[in-house]
Amino acid sequence: DVCERGFCKSTPLDGSACDDTTLCNGRESCRGGVCASGSPLPPDCDDQDPCTVDRACEATTGCTGHNDPIEGCVTCNPGDPCDDGNPCTTDTCLREGVCAHQNRAGCCTVDQDCADHVCMQKHCNGQSGSCEYAPTPGVTCGGRCQGPEVAVLPGTCDARGECCDANGGCPPQIVMACDADDDPCTDDVCDDANGCVHRPVPLTLCCHNVGECDDHNGCTTDTCTDSGCRNDLVSSDCIPCSADTDCGGRCLGRACISGVCADVAPFTCTKLGTACRLEAGQPVCRCSDSRGCDDGNKCNGTETCVTATGTCIFGTALHCDDGNMCTDDTCDSTVGCVFTDARGFAGVSRQLIAVDGAVGGAGAADLSPSLAKVLRAKTNAIRGKLAAAQAASSSAKRQGRMLKAASKSLSGLNATIGKARRGRKPKISASLADALAARLGCAATAVQGLQAAATP
Repeated sequence: DVCERGFCKSTPLDGSACDDTTLCNGRESCRGGVCASGSPLPPDCDDQDPCTVDRACEATTGCTGHNDPIEGCVTCNPGDPCDDGNPCTTDTCLREGVCAHQNRAGCCTVDQDCADHVCMQKHCNGQSGSCEYAPTPGVTCGGRCQGPEVAVLPGTCDARGECCDANGGCPPQIVMACDADDDPCTDDVCDDANGCVHRPVPLTLCCHNVGECDDHNGCTTDTCTDSGCRNDLVSSDCIPCSADTDCGGRCLGRACISGVCADVAPFTCTKLGTACRLEAGQPVCRCSDSRGCDDGNKCNGTETCVTATGTCIFGTALHCDDGNMCTDDTCDSTVGCVFTDARGFAGVSRQLIAVDGAVGGAGAADLSPSLAKVLRAKTNAIRGKLAAAQAASSSAKRQGRMLKAASKSLSGLNATIGKARRGRKPKISASLADALAARLGCAATAVQGLQAAATP
C-alpha cells in the first residue's frame, strides 16, 4: 500500500503465501488481492494402497505418517499366483489388489494338525497335505467316569479301529460304577484315576460315634449328633493346655491337669538365695543370689551366682601357705586356712623328713655326695635319739636327757652345714644351706618345747 497525490493505492501481491496453518485444506496463496485456498488433501488421507490403513487428516501434520502398513499384506495384480508356500491354503489375488490365503479343510502340514480319534494313530501325509489314520488294535480304551455314579466299561481297540468292551459292546456300555458300602458317612463316587471310591464325609457333617469327635481340647464337650460332630465350650474362662508351661508353670502355681489349666500349690525353694525356675517345663530351684551357691566349704573358694541364668560359678580353691616352715598349713571347711605351729615329736619328725627330701633331691651342683652321706647319717642319729626320748615318756629325767642329746645333735648338724658352705670350694650351695638351716631351726624350736614339757 502506498499514498499517491492524497490517495491510498494498493497493488495485489499475487503468489504470496497467506497460510491459515491448516494443512488439510491445501496451501493458500494471494490471487488478485484475495487469499485463495489450495488443493485440499483427501479427508481420510487415502494413498490408494490396499495394504495400508489410512487415518483422517490432521490440521498440523496433514497426511504425513497417516498410512500404516498392514502386516502380512501383499499387493497383487489380477492373475498373480500369490503363493505363500503353504500347501494347506488356497491362494488368490482379490479384485481389491491384495493376496488372499484361505485354509483348506482337513489339510495338514504336521501330525499335530490332525484331530485325535480313539483307537486310531494319526499321520499327516506331507505330499497330499491330508490326515491319514491307522487302527491301533490291542490298545486299552474306555473305562472313564461319566458322572459321580456312572462309568464307561473298560475296552480294547479292535482291528477296525473301534473301542469295544469285554461283552462286545462297541463303544463300551455305560454302567453303574459304584455299589453303596452301607456307610452313611461316605460318598460312593466314580473317580477317573481310581475308579469306584468311598470318599469319607467331613466329621462336621457325619459321624459314627463320639470317639471320632474328640478334638483333644479339654475345654469342650464332644458329642456325635445326626448332623455331625459338635464341640461345645465348657466355659468361657477355661484354658486348654498340653503342658504346664501353657498355663504359666508350677512356679506360679499353675499346671495342666487333664488338658485344662488349673491352680496348684506353688513350687517353693527353702534354701536362702534360691528361687523357682522352669527348665524344660519342669520347676527346679536355682540360685537368685550368691547365698544360693554357698556349699558351706570355705576351702574350695567363694561361689557366685549368675542371676540371669540361675547358674552357680565355682570359686578359686584356697592355697594355704603362710611361707613359714615352722607351721603346719591346713584348711578347715568352716573357717578356711589354719596355720598351726609345728610342735611335739610329730612336728620335729616332719621337719627331719623335709630335710631328708631336700638332701635326696639335690643335684651335685648344690650338694656334694660326700656331704649328703654325712647329713643323712646325722639325721638318722637324731631320729634315733628322738625315738628313745618318746619311748621314755614314763621317765621325765631320762626323756629330758635324750631330748638334750637330740637338741645338741641338731646344733651339730646345723654347724656342719654352716662349715660346708664356706671356703673356696663349698660343698653345699647357699640356697640349699639356708633352706636346711630353716628346717633344722624349726625342729630345734619343737625340741625345746618338748624339753620344757618334760622338765619336772
